[in-house]
Amino acid sequence: MSNENKEKKAEAPKAETKKTEAKKTEAPKAETKKTEAKKAEAPKAETKKTEAKKTEAPKVETKKTEAPKAEAPKVEKPEEKKAEAPKEKDPNIVELQGLFAVKKGMSSVYDENGKRIPVTVLKYDTLVVSQIKSEKKEGYQAVQVASAERNLAASNKACEGHFKKSGFQRGAKWSKEIRQTLPDGVSVGQKVSISSLAKGDTVKMTGRSKGRGFSGVVKRWGFAGGPASHGSRFQRGTGSIGQCTFPGRVMKGRKMPGRYGFDTMTRNTQVVDVLPEKNAILIKGAVPGAVNSLIQLMKV
Repeated sequence: MSNENKEKKAEAPKAETKKTEAKKTEAPKAETKKTEAKKAEAPKAETKKTEAKKTEAPKVETKKTEAPKAEAPKVEKPEEKKAEAPKEKDPNIVELQGLFAVKKGMSSVYDENGKRIPVTVLKYDTLVVSQIKSEKKEGYQAVQVASAERNLAASNKACEGHFKKSGFQRGAKWSKEIRQTLPDGVSVGQKVSISSLAKGDTVKMTGRSKGRGFSGVVKRWGFAGGPASHGSRFQRGTGSIGQCTFPGRVMKGRKMPGRYGFDTMTRNTQVVDVLPEKNAILIKGAVPGAVNSLIQLMKV
């Protein structure tokens, strides 16, 4: 019995050592298998994620393109606005309180509400300051402007000498005065800018009406005239012009035949638009005078 026990005891540690060695050998193998499995699964998972991202990316883009979000308009605060630098004025250009322009005809334009506005087109020929009148010398303040150089045949020494400083070698065809307080820096030879008038300005318009010559009372004053038939012998005549012996004269102001038209007409009107690129000014309504007549526009 003693020998058998001894053999069992000797075999027991051997078996235990075998089991522990088997466990030790199996443990690293299992660990290596797990790590290899994890390594093999990790790139697969990453590739799947990247593939999923790639496939999902165009879907998001299509959604954005199909239904873009409306961006709210940015409202600039008054503090954030940058102060614009003031534009330097050209020393050769001056702005006055009025202009002279030439009548060219009538047209019509439409405003923002679609309303039709009849307008008269005035052509602006560049005006040049030819003389400055002061209170010390002339007794009043005014700026004399001139335009359109004269022909050699119509020129003379006086005109040549007066308009030489303003750039007209043979004198100017016409010159007019604009009565106003003298602007700062005004000098002879400066050009008057068309921007002296702006859209929406109320101006006093002055011009000469059409001359119609010597006319009768029907045309001049709108008399009805007499019967046109049955031997009245009074169709377009003047008729009685006064009483008998008392007062024995024609009263002043009696409407009779005479020169009709070519009168100075003045009224207030509005500037519809100013077109610097075409040198044109649009005035609301009719303007007195024939085509190519000179019209004065003064700010009110």
